Amino acid sequence: MKFNVHLTAFTDNGQIRQVEVPDHECKGDADSVLNRIYWHGQNESQPQKIRSVSAGDVIAYQNHLYLILLAGFLKISKKQLKEFSKLKPAQKIKYLIKKERNET
Repeated sequence: MKFNVHLTAFTDNGQIRQVEVPDHECKGDADSVLNRIYWHGQNESQPQKIRSVSAGDVIAYQNHLYLILLAGFLKISKKQLKEFSKLKPAQKIKYLIKKERNET
């Protein structure tokens, strides 16, 4: 299966990396599949001319968007994706840390 990852972590907003995950690895709960998408989004697994998937990027999975946190994932809306994309890199890092700590 192919999945789109919005590369929003750094300054390459608007770029999308397509990640292919073998069908047999797309079973299980959302976290399991999101972890496989993240893993296959690394250039060591699937070399591409754009950077690897990173914390701060957003995975599109089953009609939902998931922000990749420092550890884990957070379901976000399209509006939140747009707002996050507008932040400067240092602000994005602070946002990820706050979400990790369950701060608002």
